[in-house]
Amino acid sequence: MTNQEFKDTLWEAANALRGSVSAAEYKYPVLGLIFLKYVSDLFEAQADVIRQRLANPKSNLYIEDEEIREENEDSFINDKIFYEADNIFWVPGDVRFEALLAKAANADFPQKLDKAMATLEAENPSLKGVLYRDFGRLELEEGKLGDLMGIIAKIDFDPAQHGSRDIFGEVYEYFLGQFARQEGARAGEFYTPKSVVNLLVEILAPFRGTIYDPACGSGGMFVQSAKFKDAHAKQVGKKGDLPIYGQELMADTRRLCKMNLAVHGLEGDLGKTYGSTFTNDQHHTLRADYI
Repeated sequence: MTNQEFKDTLWEAANALRGSVSAAEYKYPVLGLIFLKYVSDLFEAQADVIRQRLANPKSNLYIEDEEIREENEDSFINDKIFYEADNIFWVPGDVRFEALLAKAANADFPQKLDKAMATLEAENPSLKGVLYRDFGRLELEEGKLGDLMGIIAKIDFDPAQHGSRDIFGEVYEYFLGQFARQEGARAGEFYTPKSVVNLLVEILAPFRGTIYDPACGSGGMFVQSAKFKDAHAKQVGKKGDLPIYGQELMADTRRLCKMNLAVHGLEGDLGKTYGSTFTNDQHHTLRADYI
């Protein structure tokens, strides 16, 4: 199965479960669960990275004595600092994807998901106010959330096999595009296709300077600009600098943007709140190099 066929199959299976729930409402829990799978997989993989560093003489964590190394391994693996140092989100055991999937048959499963997302936000300040936490209010038939998680469980974010952030980005952007097609343009909100985003970034060629998107949506322009900057830095051998500023009208879409930035290891100033750039400008003193 090709990568595209896999994404198509994943989408069709996930979309078939939404029943009478609108695409606009269904989008946020689906993307939230994909995010949970992503951060859980990377957290689990980081434990192996730490073990390898403890056994690697070139690592600053190296412990030469094998017996002492084995005795101290668990303390290193359970130390938050060795995850944060590599920009890996801290995911407590009871809120990891597989642990929650095992509880999918419980009657209070939606509430467990809400609590898990709240815990994930509390443990990772950059995710504060970002994650979907209304599973308990989602009007899906009983058992559908568990079925949805079973479908998402098929995605394997393994950093040893591929660039997991890129794979997450592909799945994330693909689902956003598919939802946008189903929703159509609502309340003047439009989804910019990835191909158009790529073209605009190539034309602007952002490498050094401030970038601003006054209608940033889910943050596609920011992510692609960062990719352009990194690719250009490799070519010229110099590090680029690209501070990110943006604003978004819709509160839920703003949260998607913050999630997208967090996953790609990017920091951006999206203002204090959502709102129209015309009537509630969050960056009225900003002078940007790229808009």
